[in-house]
Amino acid sequence: MLLDWSGEPYAPDYSGEKIVKIRFFDNSYDVDYNFDIPENPNAPYLNCNITVEKNEADANTSYVSMWAGAILGIHMLGDADVDVTERNDIFRWGDESTFAILSIDGDPVGNIFSARKGTRVFFIIFSGIYTDDRELARDLLLPALNQLHTYAP
Repeated sequence: MLLDWSGEPYAPDYSGEKIVKIRFFDNSYDVDYNFDIPENPNAPYLNCNITVEKNEADANTSYVSMWAGAILGIHMLGDADVDVTERNDIFRWGDESTFAILSIDGDPVGNIFSARKGTRVFFIIFSGIYTDDRELARDLLLPALNQLHTYAP
């Protein structure tokens, strides 16, 4: 879906896909999708996570923790000095959300978005393609976000 949206001529190598579903003892759950082919510099990177908590307080904690963890990981584990510029004017959704552009040396390289609506938290980060256009961001994110309340693993 991301590649269709981007219009980039990359043919994905699905060996880079990994999905992990976890149901916790309290019946909350987490679904994490990752696409990464580190040996191919032309391949995009994508991580998308959906978390469903038992209550809004736990969902809020997950929302804040995911964003903080992602920012910390970008700065501590990345091979390059990545700037994260919050641009909530581009896209907002749900009860809380944060949209940002990832840049290296002033050149945009990706996006990061996190949102919470009720007990559900959505997180996505991708690089290799990016957008700073409101309509394009909406076209990419709304189909998944509009289905978030119906998802059950």
